[in-house]
Amino acid sequence: MQAAAALPEEIRWLLEDTEEFLGEGLRNENLSAGAKDNRDHILRGLQQIKARYFWNFQPQGGDQPENYLGQDSSDDNHSGTHGPSFTSDAPFLPDYQDEGL
Repeated sequence: MQAAAALPEEIRWLLEDTEEFLGEGLRNENLSAGAKDNRDHILRGLQQIKARYFWNFQPQGGDQPENYLGQDSSDDNHSGTHGPSFTSDAPFLPDYQDEGL
């Protein structure tokens, strides 16, 4: 196994905010099945990154991402530090490949 490189703090913040938004911020949204699949796909990719870099953090809600993949709740009290959305019409992210994790 390769030695884990440290992620820059700015990258960690971005990934933490991304995971929190996808896992907590979108939890109560009425997402299509495709959007839920895409959300779950990205959350699994974040889990792979965390495992690869031995990086453990929890979203501010305290839930583990594997506990909220594909689940929605009725809690409307979500606060975050998210800026504006910069989504585009570009194709979605390519599939993550399991690299022996």
